[in-house]
Amino acid sequence: MISHVVFMLLTELPTYLYHNTELPHRGDGARGRLPRAAARGREDRRELGGGALMNYVICDAGAEHLPQLEMLERACFSAPWTRAQLQSQLPDDRHVFLIAAAGRTVLGYANFLHVLDEGDIGNVAVAPEYRRQGVADALLDALCARAAALDLAFLTLEVRASNAPAIALYRKHGFQTVGQRRNYYQKPDEDALLMTWFRREAETI
Repeated sequence: MISHVVFMLLTELPTYLYHNTELPHRGDGARGRLPRAAARGREDRRELGGGALMNYVICDAGAEHLPQLEMLERACFSAPWTRAQLQSQLPDDRHVFLIAAAGRTVLGYANFLHVLDEGDIGNVAVAPEYRRQGVADALLDALCARAAALDLAFLTLEVRASNAPAIALYRKHGFQTVGQRRNYYQKPDEDALLMTWFRREAETI
């Protein structure tokens, strides 16, 4: 499965890729509390879009969101998924695909594939105009909550070794660096850090 994860800040280049098979490193001692937010229907009131308050919800993606998701892929990735690839990741008995939506506008999304008690995060992406507004935090909270609801033991992802802001975000949510993949990324070539969120540890915080 080809997948990639991105978290992009306003100060970053426009093509940060986080491939998961595609996303974070062990030994850093990073741990986090189990998210309290519900994975479905959670509503957050945040300052978005130039300081205007906007309500948005974290909910399951559907086929009606594919056009916006496709546009978001092109805005965030140098090798974006096609609409068919996105459609193959929509929610079913093996896939979790969440979006942050304000009305009909998709602000960002995150997804994972799960087999038995293991989850593999594919993508985390936020539209450029809504970055650094807490949307990625809300999506990661919801992913971890959904993983707990599915009784998964852990979630794993890869991230570019140079992407300090994304690594900090994942550590904030309890992901630990557990390994490294040499020359994992292209455009430009770079190593990936393998990061994992362990549910049992999160539950003890």
